Amino acid sequence: MGKEQYITSSLYTFENMREGNYLYVDKTEYLWKLVNSPQSMFFFSRPRRFGKSLTLSTLKAIFQGKKELFKGLYIENQPYDWKAYPVIHIDMGSVYAETTERLEENLFSLIEDNAKKYKINLEKKYPNEAFKELVTKLYERDGKVVILIDEYDKPILNNIENENLADLQKVMKGFYSVLKTCEPYERFVFITGVGKFLKVSIFSDLNNLTDISMSDDYATMCGYTEKELKENFKDRLIPLAESKKLEYEVFLDKIKKWYDGYRFSKKSENVYNPVSFTKFLENHGDFNNYWFETGSPSIIVKLINKSNLDIKQYLEVYQEADIFTAFMPTKISLPAMMYQTGYLTIKDAKPAGDYFLYKLGFPNFEVEQSFYRRLAASINTDDLIGNSLFIRMYEALESNDIDKMMSVVNTFLAGIPYNIQVEKEKYYQSVFYIIFKLIGTTIGTEICTNNGRIDVKIENGDKIYIIEFKLNKSTRVALKQILKNEYYKPYEHSDKKITIVGANYNTETHKMYWKKQEL
Repeated sequence: MGKEQYITSSLYTFENMREGNYLYVDKTEYLWKLVNSPQSMFFFSRPRRFGKSLTLSTLKAIFQGKKELFKGLYIENQPYDWKAYPVIHIDMGSVYAETTERLEENLFSLIEDNAKKYKINLEKKYPNEAFKELVTKLYERDGKVVILIDEYDKPILNNIENENLADLQKVMKGFYSVLKTCEPYERFVFITGVGKFLKVSIFSDLNNLTDISMSDDYATMCGYTEKELKENFKDRLIPLAESKKLEYEVFLDKIKKWYDGYRFSKKSENVYNPVSFTKFLENHGDFNNYWFETGSPSIIVKLINKSNLDIKQYLEVYQEADIFTAFMPTKISLPAMMYQTGYLTIKDAKPAGDYFLYKLGFPNFEVEQSFYRRLAASINTDDLIGNSLFIRMYEALESNDIDKMMSVVNTFLAGIPYNIQVEKEKYYQSVFYIIFKLIGTTIGTEICTNNGRIDVKIENGDKIYIIEFKLNKSTRVALKQILKNEYYKPYEHSDKKITIVGANYNTETHKMYWKKQEL
């Protein structure tokens, strides 16, 4: 690697990264293919904090002809003319507007900032007219224009539940329609975002827009592959492994469990989340949940609550590819939104005739924990996340103390507001599942046997717990069901201690009752 290079998770400007001697994992092979492609208008979707902004910044440097920044990188020695083009760079991530007036002000301000950099005076004051004027004047003076739009959908995501959403969409549609109007003046257009929303123009009006979000050729353009991680960070990871008193390969496996697992096409390899992994390095190799720190759309939690917390129904089945296609902001599919925002990723893809079916799942331990922490915080108003509640649950599990374990469950249930509770066995089974997922337990639900389905099975060390849930019934009834259907039979020869538990939630007392039996 030569001279020591710095690492940071908070720098997204390619020029500053190169001039400041920060480590840059070379992704310019992908960008060289893009800038030499016969297509000239692209859309690229990735979750938040996944390197989209750095990708746009790198493209900007290429089109500005700053070849000196690319010394030692793949693109330096490839055929390219390094011609400087006028670049309009629009970052929608900074747009926070709940009214059309405020949105128009923000959009105009973004165009005006670009115009000032090129010393162009704008006569038009409406954002779409000003945008068109800027492109036209730049073309007339300097030739074809490059347009880079980052987080095109942020104004929509910020206002999913805004009563003014339809009006805001009209403003965005008018603004993005300039891309089609000015197509003869454009050398290259690259648009990034999280989701694919209809009624904002770019997917319905831009006939030449090429979506590379799920292309095998560009699937690893953002994020680190296994090879890239080992080649670029080995000199930092070996000392960290030694400081943690872990063998190097064991250390790598643990990093993989926490931060790897993203897959963006049917055939591609997985990639590590670049921001989470870099934060891990910045924090001296401390395994932590850095994804949770970045926040997530509140709409996801609301959609899950509407489905009675039953997230597993989206994880255990193959789905058609339309979960990845554009959708209406007012009719959001939960698995689609969770995929677009990075909570779910492609776990498997299989052909089905002329099409492919996809199975989704959590990419890694970090994201799964982030999800359940967020979900637990949304259903329990006592803000128990982060205090002793789950420590107590873990201790109870480790000591095989079922009574203490169920007592902790009742403590959590007591913090759920009455108006969001659902009088269904499935709901309380899901709450139970969430709690145990938060402490990293191996837990399964709705497990098929030859005589029925096990509601919940928990494995911890040499212990197995089989739990049957009832609503407003007897714990004896629940326990008898386990015994009658012999749910424990598949595990009798596992050399593990089996405990069966009949549990009942009483909607009048708002408490969980239980009866246990060791086998």
